[in-house]
Order: sequence, then C-alpha cells, then structure tokens
Amino acid sequence: MMDSSNTGTRTIAFVSNNCWSLFNFRKPLLVHLIQQGYKVVAIAAKDEYSGEIASIGCTYYEVNFRNSSISPLRDTHLFFALLNIYRKEQPSIIFHYVTKPCIYGSFAAGWLNIPSISIITGLGYVFSGYKWIRHPVRWLFQKAMAQTREVWFLNKENAAFFTALSIIPVHKARVIPGEGIDTDWFSPRSVTRTHQRFVFLMVSRLLWSKGLGIYVEAAHLLKKKGIDVEFRLLGKPEVLHPEAISPEQITVWEREGILNNLGFAADVRLELAEADCLVLPTYYEEGIPRTLLEACSMEIPCITTDQTGSHSVIEDQLNGLLCKPRDANDLAEKMEMMMSFTTQQRKYMGSSGRKKMVQEFGLPRIISIYEEVINQYLRV
Repeated sequence: MMDSSNTGTRTIAFVSNNCWSLFNFRKPLLVHLIQQGYKVVAIAAKDEYSGEIASIGCTYYEVNFRNSSISPLRDTHLFFALLNIYRKEQPSIIFHYVTKPCIYGSFAAGWLNIPSISIITGLGYVFSGYKWIRHPVRWLFQKAMAQTREVWFLNKENAAFFTALSIIPVHKARVIPGEGIDTDWFSPRSVTRTHQRFVFLMVSRLLWSKGLGIYVEAAHLLKKKGIDVEFRLLGKPEVLHPEAISPEQITVWEREGILNNLGFAADVRLELAEADCLVLPTYYEEGIPRTLLEACSMEIPCITTDQTGSHSVIEDQLNGLLCKPRDANDLAEKMEMMMSFTTQQRKYMGSSGRKKMVQEFGLPRIISIYEEVINQYLRV
C-alpha cells in the first residue's frame, strides 16, 4: 500500500475521451487515490458524468476528444489544450486511456518530461479492417509511445500486435488483468420473475461490430423454430461512430417482435439479474469486454465470441460458451445449448464465473498494480 503521509500535494492525472468511462470504470481507483492524500485531476470531454467526477473529489478539466476522426487542426488544438493543463497542474504521473489521449497526451507529457502510462483498452475501430485511418494512427502511436514510460494492455494479443509492428519495444509492454470489477457492487441478486420464458440479454454500445446484427439474426433463427424465448437489448446509442446502428433500425427490430429494447441504464444490475444468459457476439477489437466481467461477477453465464479479449473472460463450458465470430447459425446453436442446460448446470457456470472474477479481475489486484507503478515513479 502507498504511504499517504508522504504524498503531500502530489498530483496524479487521468485522461480519457469521456467522463462516463472514467466514472464507471475507474471510480474506485480515483476515490482510493484521493483517500490516500493525492490530488487527482480528471481530463475528459464533458458529458452527463462530468458532475459525478467532480463530486467524488477530482479536479475536472473539460477537453473535447473525437476519436473516430483525424483533423490536423483540431488535433493540434487538442495537444496544446493538454499541454497547458499539464503545465498548470504539474502532475507527478499521467495515465492516458484510448486513442487520442494516448497519442496527444503522451506527446504533451513528453514535452514537459512528465512520466506517463498509456493504457490500450482495445484496438477498436482504427486498428481493424482495411481502413485508410489505421496507417497514420499507427505512425502517430509509434511516435507518441516513444514518450511513455510503459504501455499497458488488457490482453496479450493486443500487446503482441503492438510489439510485432514495432509500435513499441517489448520492454515497454505490460498486460494487466482488465480494468478491475467491483465484485461487491456486481454481486448475485435474486429477482421475482413474472414469467418462465428464457431471457437472453445483450448489453453493448450500439455498433454493428459489437455483433448486434448477429444477435438479431440468431434471434430470427430461434423464433422460426417456435422457441419461446425473449431477446433483450440494453445499450448506449452512438452518434458519431462510423459503425453506429441507427435508432430507426432498432425500432424496426422492435416492431418485428425480435428485440425488446430496454434503452440505456446507468446501473445495469437489475437488467442483468433478470437475464438467464448474457450474449455478446462481438467482432470488435476488444480489450476486455466490461459487460462480460459484470455478468460473470453476478453469476450469469455468458455466450461470446472466441476471439481476443472475450476468451480471456469466458472459458468454454466453464462459465459460458464460445461461438464463432460473425456466425449467426453458430450463435443460435450455442443459445439452444445454453437453454438445454439444467438450472443447476447454469448455476455452476455462474458460480465459476464469479470465482474467476474475484481471483483474476477483482479491484484489489488492479489497484495494487497502479499503486506499484505510482510508487515507482514518485521515487524517481
């Protein structure tokens, strides 16, 4: 543990593209550091969680990030905005998350000789497929990561990708077990069911690459067989993302009777507790899918794709089932298999999932990694 008596007014900065991710994924870490006596600076685009970030004791700065596009003029402004904040706050160490903060934040931190860590939470849209944007982004990453002390990844495949392309040297790469899951908050809970219909639930950003189209197609296949099952969707709409699914398309699926759209919920625990199985047929370049961690922590079996990130959480036949990416037929088969299991078999999968979360992905383990690195660079 860190010795709070030696922290003085040391400042630690966290930079992400939105306050939602800082609050929902890293709140326990931020609160822990504040309780240890550090000044915590949060830098992110303004959204509905900006006030929440300030309310837990962080000093908040608004900076607008647009991760899905490259604009030399806009990105130059972003660099100088971060540079000015870093110069004013003089943080002892900075943690950068996702593409734009990792690139331009690392450049700004390097300019001022401030130690920084880049956390790659997934390769995402800019590194997948044959898109023109990936080439300049890789070049920018290579130059920016030269300014960082370490680069953290949530799975070994992403780390291997960066080192194989010589974006970073091997000695800078570190794989951490996700971003931590609060297993006390996401704990098993019982709900009173008003019907006996089996419920599948998909919780995701509303992007095609998250597999929502595959989920709908698999739902069609099962409904054609006359299987009495409900397919629910809980998701955050995307506006500017190139792979966003339109609200009109969601409405079409609802009218066809395929999906029960639950909208967006800040607290997903009730919806998770009402599901028999969580489904995430993603082919997005994931880091560690957060929704899988949350479901497993609540003892809910999952079906997800056998690919990078997802199979770090779900072990086939242990705490869920793995399906082939972009294959609705295989997903439908896995859904039928899950329904064929006895209640006791699904309970065993659920308990196995929670055990894995506590042992491998629990918050204490993640916080200790941050503490170790903060202590290391504060002593330099």
